[in-house]
Amino acid sequence: MPRNKISSKIGPKIPVKISMIGDLESNGYIDNMTQLKTLEKCKGELDKAISAQEEKIENKSKVVMSMGLIGGLFLTIVLL
Repeated sequence: MPRNKISSKIGPKIPVKISMIGDLESNGYIDNMTQLKTLEKCKGELDKAISAQEEKIENKSKVVMSMGLIGGLFLTIVLL
C-alpha cells in the first residue's frame, strides 16, 4: 500500500499529504511536547479529510436516491 494513502474496510482510500507523513517520521528526534503537537496537527488534518469524504458520500447518496426515484417514475409512465 502506498505510504500516502489511508484505507478502511468500508470506504475508499483517502489521500494524505506527504508533509504529514514526513512530520511523523522525524518524531524520534524531538521532545515529547513537540511530538504531541505534531500528532494533534495530523489528527486535525485527518479529521478534516474524513469530514470532507463523509460529506461527499452523503451528497452522492442523495443523487442516487433521486435518480432511483426518477427512474421509477419514468418506468411507471412507460409501462402505463
